[in-house]
Formats: sequence, C-alpha cells, structure tokens
Amino acid sequence: MTKLAVSQRIRHKTNPDWGLGELLDVSHPSGLSAFFEWAGERCAIKPDDVLAVHGDAATSVILNAFRIHGLRQASHSVYVIELNRSVLGSEVFRVRNPLYDPNRPCVYVGSTGLAVEQRFRNHKQHHLEGAFVFSYGERLLYELFEDLNPRRWEVAVATEFELAQKLRNDGYGVWQA
Repeated sequence: MTKLAVSQRIRHKTNPDWGLGELLDVSHPSGLSAFFEWAGERCAIKPDDVLAVHGDAATSVILNAFRIHGLRQASHSVYVIELNRSVLGSEVFRVRNPLYDPNRPCVYVGSTGLAVEQRFRNHKQHHLEGAFVFSYGERLLYELFEDLNPRRWEVAVATEFELAQKLRNDGYGVWQA
C-alpha cells in the first residue's frame, strides 16, 4: 500500500459517490480525515478503505478551491431546486440539456450566503432573481446537496458549477445561472 500523506488525493473504495478526496490528517488514532467533493469533510476513515489517486485522475476544481480557501469562515451553501417539468417547454432549457433523461428531474443549481430556505423563498418572490425558479421552482432537493455545506464562497462557487455539470452528465435537466 502507498504511504498516505496530507494533501494527497484519494478515492474511498466503498463510497465512490463521495467523489475525489483530499487528505487533511493522516496521524489521528481514530483514522484518516479527508474532504471529499460530494460528501464534504469525513473523519475516522480506515487507511485500507482509500485508494491514492495520481495524475489527471487527481484533478478537481472543487478540491483546488478547497486547498486554497479551506473551510475557515465557511458560510455559503450550494443548493438544488426541483423545477416543474413544464420548464422543458423552454427551448433555451432544452438546448442546454442535450443529454436530458426524462426519468430524471429538472433542477436549478445555485449557491448562496443565505440559508437555503430563504434563498428559495427569494427566488419564488422575485422574478429577476432567476426566472426559471420563479416560474417553475417546486422544492429544495436536500438529498442532492445536504452533505456539501457549509463552504467558503470560493469553494461553493466551484462546487455549484461542478455539481451542475455532474447532474447534467447524469441525465438531469439542469439550469445554472
């Protein structure tokens, strides 16, 4: 097994949906701690449960932003709002989602310094803050973002973009401003 070091990029063997991770601590008696793209900070990870990742496979916009800005003063959140499928009547929405799978929901992905519930209310009350959410927003999809927050602003913005791309690649219809 490769000797693991702080800042090393890893993947969790049994939780691949956590995405790429970066080791934060390798010396704690209870196990490793790492920050993962899609699961945030995780602790007490057994060293045998991770694989070291190198080269192009270790590239991550989210982890690069995390490395620069860290978790200190993390006060922003990424959020996902389900949109009513009638949004598919918009040509611009359909053009942005050529891989859309009708078995997947349509969503809006954003980031905010407000509580996500307040941000959703603002979207629904103010047309200029996002026409698609104002017209088609139905509910927050916590299961798609609850493990991602809080984050510093810079990391939240990078995560918003990457999450939108990930969901689009998974067949979701995605709008991201």
